[in-house]
Parts: sequence; structure tokens; C-alpha cells
Amino acid sequence: IQSYGNGAALRIGGASDTAIGAVSGNGHSLVVQGSVLSNAYYSNTDTTALVIGGQGGAVSMPGGISVTGRVVATTNDASATGILINAGSTVPVIDNSGTIGASISSPGEGATYAIRDLSGTLTTINTNGYITAGGSGEDIVVAIDLSANTSGVTINQYTPPDETDSLEATITTQITGAILTGSGDDLITVSDGQIKGNTSLGAGNDRVALSGDAIYQGKVDFGSGIGTLTLADTSQFIGTAAFNDLAGTITLSGTALYSGTVTGGANLAVTVNGGTLYASGTSDVAFQTLNVASGGTIKVAIDGETHTNPKFVVGTATFADGAHVAASISMLSEAEGSYVVLTAGQITGTPSFSSDETDLPFLFKGAVTVDQSAGEVILDI
Repeated sequence: IQSYGNGAALRIGGASDTAIGAVSGNGHSLVVQGSVLSNAYYSNTDTTALVIGGQGGAVSMPGGISVTGRVVATTNDASATGILINAGSTVPVIDNSGTIGASISSPGEGATYAIRDLSGTLTTINTNGYITAGGSGEDIVVAIDLSANTSGVTINQYTPPDETDSLEATITTQITGAILTGSGDDLITVSDGQIKGNTSLGAGNDRVALSGDAIYQGKVDFGSGIGTLTLADTSQFIGTAAFNDLAGTITLSGTALYSGTVTGGANLAVTVNGGTLYASGTSDVAFQTLNVASGGTIKVAIDGETHTNPKFVVGTATFADGAHVAASISMLSEAEGSYVVLTAGQITGTPSFSSDETDLPFLFKGAVTVDQSAGEVILDI
């Protein structure tokens, strides 16, 4: 199904109420196995590929929507929306193993939404395909807008069933663009693929759980509730987690990597049971409590030319036997010196230097000491 101009490619609903049961043998109220495409074609023209409701009558789709094909909207310089669920509609779930997207051909002048729910009834999105909003930094670029929801939502990105070992290193499922949720308790689980974009989790107590070889790249703002971020296996978080000075936790295990910074960490507790907590930017990383278990590592980025590095600034720090300190170093030939990698009001235990995670020149060595009176963990190279 293809539309040109400002008309939807597929519209469900009218002036009277509409109820759609389950597709036989499937269970969903709407199954898209082919393509539903809209193209604004003209300048200053909004377009939407799939529209639910918005014509006056309520639309009930208790089985939700399944997409194994493509639902994509394209605008020149205005607004494009892949799936729009209007107020008064009921669509509890979207299961996606295809592509849901929106794009703009003249970036910098419009807005794109891959999925936008104005009804507040969409509570679950399961995806092992692609959900993509395209545009520039000057556009509004949103992959998933569930900000009307008040009951809590679950977004689950997982391994495609046909992924083989040869495809393991390839991104076979991805969400690109911002994710917005509402005032309920929200859960985002990612066990495969990548999310690229900024997430705003609104109110409620919210959780983000990465596992497998999943990668999150961007910012997660935990809003006005308790925030929980977990990284397991070989997963990676690259960016910023904002806890807004409310209670929160970050927990790493396996060989997971947290690379970036933290904002609003006054009541944040970080536990490194395994993997690496890496201050990879230029600013200090501040939070309340740090616990590093055996096999866990804290790491900083050292500028060998200026002999500067970001450090961890915490209230209390506890290092178990077998906990490590590591560094990435630019200008290795100029790296010799002493670097404060952590300051704390109280330090328990002494971590050791990890040569495996620090690329030092031949004949250079590293050592870690703790200055209890100054409350510092120092890396000497």
C-alpha cells in the first residue's frame, strides 16, 4: 500500500466505533506482512503511513499490531510518522520483526516519529527488527513516543530467531532515535542489537537492562523516580546516565562495559561485580557509593600530553581483593607520572593495576596506591 501527499497509506477507524478481533491463526488485530508506505512528495506536507483512529469513533484492537514487513513514512521537510495511534484507540502491543520507520529528506526542518501513541494504551513493544527515525540534530527525531502512557510500558529488543553465528557481529536489530515514556514504571530490556538515541523515562521507577552483546549509545534520563541500570554479559553502555540526584543503582557483571559519565548521582550506588566502569570523557564522574568486586575494574582516560584525567568522585569506595584499576592513555611516550583516579570520603581496600586493560609502552609499569589521609586512589606510571 503506497500513498503520496498528506493522506495516510492505511487508516483504521471512522466516525463510528470500530472493533477489530484477532487474525485467524495469528492473534494480532492487524498483521502487516507486506509494505505500508507514505510519501509526502510535496514540500510543507505531513505524512503518516499507518493511522489508528482520529476520526471521531473509538478503535479497539485488543490483539495489537504485528509487523513483519515495512511501515515507513517519508517527508520532504515537514512531519513523518510511521505508526500513529490516536487518542480514543486501544492498541496494547506492537510486535515488530520487520521495519517501522520515518525519515525526512531535507533534514533540519521537521519531525520524524517511527511509533507515536497518543492513546496511552500501548504498553508493550517487542522488536527484533528495526525501529528507525531519521533526521538531523535540528529535527525532532523520535523512534518511540509513549509519553501519553500512565500505567508503565515495556520495550523489549531481542535476538532475531534466524540469527546465525556468522551474523553475531552484525547489528541485526536496532532502535534509532529518541525513546519517550510517561509517568508509569517503565522497563527497557535489550539482549541483542543496538539502541542509538536519547531516552527520557519520565516519572515512575524505571529500569534499563542490557545483556548479551547489546549496545546502548546515547543518554538515559531516569526522570523523577528511582532509576536502575544493569549491564550483564558483554553488553555496553556508551554515553550518559542521568539520575537527577534521586536514588538509583548501576550494576555491572560479566565483562560488560559502562563508558561515559553520570549526572545527578548524589544518591547513586554503583556496583562492579565484573566488567569495567570507564570514565572515558574529560569531566569527573561523581556519585555516592562505589563497590568493586574481585574481577571488576574502574578505568580512566589519561591525556598523556597534558597529564590530566577525569576521576571518580564518590562518598565511599570499597575494593575487594582482585579489584582493578586501568587506564587508556594518549601520548604514551609522555605518560610517565602520577594520576589520581578516585577521590572518596572513605576508601576500603586497595585495588591492583590491570596491565591487561592498559596499553603501556615497553619497560613502562603501573602501580596503584591508596592515600587514606587524602582519600585518593593513585595510579603511578
